[in-house]
Amino acid sequence: MWNRRQCTKFNGTPYIIQYAGAKVFTEEGMKECQENIGYYRENAHMIAETLEKKGISFTGGVNSPYIWFECRREWSLGSSLIIFLKMHRLSEHREQDSEKMERIISV
Repeated sequence: MWNRRQCTKFNGTPYIIQYAGAKVFTEEGMKECQENIGYYRENAHMIAETLEKKGISFTGGVNSPYIWFECRREWSLGSSLIIFLKMHRLSEHREQDSEKMERIISV
């Protein structure tokens, strides 16, 4: 009897999670999701423009908020990570100055 009670009570997704999931598909929820994705697409667009100006090949950043780029031979893993983190921090703070972004990616 106890096993049946426990399985009935705790088998499945909690109501609060189901409720939140359902709210995502409302008109307001979809609008908020698109605004959130748009924010990251703008960041990716700014980074993509800078990589393009520097002649660094990359993938993504057009229809998605992600960018993958190939590290050059002269870049070590550490310097690649530093470049990535600086670009990410700059785009997160919404500094739209492309010259700063270009200085970060000094080739």
